Amino acid sequence: MGIICSNKVVNKWVFVIIAAVFAIAGLFPQLSAVLSAIPQPVIGGATVGVFGTITMNGVRMFTREGLTQRTTTIVGTSVVFGLGIWMASGCLAGEGMPAWVSTVIGSNAVTPTAIMAIVLNLILPQTPVVAQHIDAAKDAAVDLVLPRARSNQFGAIRRRTHRLVRRRHAAPSRTSKGLSLW
Repeated sequence: MGIICSNKVVNKWVFVIIAAVFAIAGLFPQLSAVLSAIPQPVIGGATVGVFGTITMNGVRMFTREGLTQRTTTIVGTSVVFGLGIWMASGCLAGEGMPAWVSTVIGSNAVTPTAIMAIVLNLILPQTPVVAQHIDAAKDAAVDLVLPRARSNQFGAIRRRTHRLVRRRHAAPSRTSKGLSLW
C-alpha cells in the first residue's frame, strides 16, 4: 500500500516483474551485485519516502473511525513502549532473561510495539454496549432523514436538504384550509 501511494502504479504486472527480478537476484549473485551497486543515499531516500507513506496510511487507518479514548491509549502506549525498549539498549539483557528475548524483541521497535498493541487491544474494554446502541440509533436516524449522508460531503447534504425543503414548501397545499403540511 505504501509503495502504491508513493508511485501511483497499480498494475499487477509491474509487481510480478519486480518479484521475478528479486527471485532471480536471489539465485544469481551477479544480478544481486548489480542491485547492491545502487548508492546508499538513493536506497535511503526511497526507504524514507515509502516508510513515511506507510506510516501515514497506518495513522489514517486508526483515525478513520475517530480517535476514541481506547484507540488513543492503545496507539500511544504501544508506540512509546516500543520506542522505549529500542532506545534503552540492553534493557532486556541480563541474568534470567533468555538471549532470544533481547534479539527478537529488543533489536527493533516494531516487535514490542506490535506485541503491546495486540495485548492492549485484547485487554482494554470495547465501547460499552449502551454507547454502541446509541451510535446505531443515531446512524439509523441519519439514514432515514438523509439516506445518502454517508457518501456525501457536508455541502452536498446541505444542498440536498435545502432542495427537499424548497420542493415541499413549493408543492401545492393538500389541506382543506390551504395550509401546507410542511
